[in-house]
Amino acid sequence: MKSVKHKTSNQLFRNRVCVSVVGVGGTGGVLLTQLAKLNMALKALRGADFNLDVNVYDPDHVTRANLGRQVFYECDLGMNKAVAAVNRINLCYGLDWTARPQPFYDGYTSADILIGCVDSRRSRFEIRPGKNRRPCGYYLDCGNSADFGQVLIGDGSRQLPWPDEIAPELFDPELDSDADGPSCSLADALEKQELFVNSFAANIAAQMLWELFRHGGLNYRGVYYNLANMQFAKIPIKDN
Repeated sequence: MKSVKHKTSNQLFRNRVCVSVVGVGGTGGVLLTQLAKLNMALKALRGADFNLDVNVYDPDHVTRANLGRQVFYECDLGMNKAVAAVNRINLCYGLDWTARPQPFYDGYTSADILIGCVDSRRSRFEIRPGKNRRPCGYYLDCGNSADFGQVLIGDGSRQLPWPDEIAPELFDPELDSDADGPSCSLADALEKQELFVNSFAANIAAQMLWELFRHGGLNYRGVYYNLANMQFAKIPIKDN
């Protein structure tokens, strides 16, 4: 096991780990597949009794503009995003994950891992954990702009402060722009964002989780990436 600065919380070493994913767009859809792969790998390593118990929240429905950039198909048009994505994952991987076709704040209770894959600062603000807010063990915030993005992880400790403490500007609803709203076509969406920018966020988040589960911890508390020059920068954990 490699040396780590932040050691994985004991709650991730139980046989049942509760995960909540908020948002099944370009990032959340890809991340669901990675979580299914993670679940298979951990079953092989820890035994058949291990399970990621995943709840997926999204009140939106699949539109034609979502095809191409998100993990939806013609047959999904008109369906709720969480239902369409989770049904497919359950069928392909033999899982029993739960789709919650509703806003996150209407049904969430708690989770060992909460993952935000939302597309606005207001949504981040509403789901952010912390004191007297949404209870969770770890919180991963995944976000991106046109060709860059970030994945931040926190548990409220000094080593891993909550993401809104690291980058408060990402959680300020007043900084949202009308230009960030939904696209009416795939071509319109591609004018706003690079085709694979969301996938990078999802894969970074999945790698963070793999390191927590497999290697016992992390040596960093976030990653910024820029596809324009293909650069990645880790945010180091502060020494105690």
